[in-house]
Amino acid sequence: MQPENWNLHYQATSIGQYHGTFRSLYSGPFSLQNYSERDVSLTTTLFFGLRAGKNTYLYFDPEIAGGRGFSGVNGLANSSNGELPRVASATPKPYLARLYMSHDFGFGRAREFSESDEDQLQTSRPATRYTITAGRFTLTDFFDDNRYTHDPRTKFMGWGVMFNGAWDYPADVRGYTWGWVHEFRTPKWSLRYGSGAMPRVANGLRFDRRIFIDRIECGAGSCHCHYGCLHPNAR
Repeated sequence: MQPENWNLHYQATSIGQYHGTFRSLYSGPFSLQNYSERDVSLTTTLFFGLRAGKNTYLYFDPEIAGGRGFSGVNGLANSSNGELPRVASATPKPYLARLYMSHDFGFGRAREFSESDEDQLQTSRPATRYTITAGRFTLTDFFDDNRYTHDPRTKFMGWGVMFNGAWDYPADVRGYTWGWVHEFRTPKWSLRYGSGAMPRVANGLRFDRRIFIDRIECGAGSCHCHYGCLHPNAR
């Protein structure tokens, strides 16, 4: 297998939805509206990977998203379109989805091979390794990776089933955060720990820079707030 020095992948996903009229005993400004609605969403992403050095990898993913969910993404506890988890703007807008670097510290001579994929270079990596990743990403890149319900673009679209419905994680309005993840991996098991920035307000664009006071910590697929992050606007 020839190792890659770089790769480039692309995705575009469009989801169209419709619901008809229904009888509603109560309706408010944040309810699912009882008149018929037709809405569509669109996301498109470039996935660029670069070998920055021996056992060091850089990933850069610009993304464009737009569309409108039912009733302005209100009224459903289990929103039906996970491509628009927090965005109600119909105008497509470009933004930075991911920009992070990973480095492997290998132990022993055994190697394992990875295939070319989104945010993954075709290469051989130490089978036993400690990896540190830092930058901008979504915590679901590293935690709660269920093979059946992990990506609304290829699996279930509803919020409650596209990830573990009981698990929440810090993110901005687009679903991303800044942080780092530590992983120790062997051929038979792995252990991960991550820490990510909290938005100043729930799902806002601006992050709290007091990372030693307000942050989220994750391990083994679960997350908890650290110190002061349980303020009224925290997720």
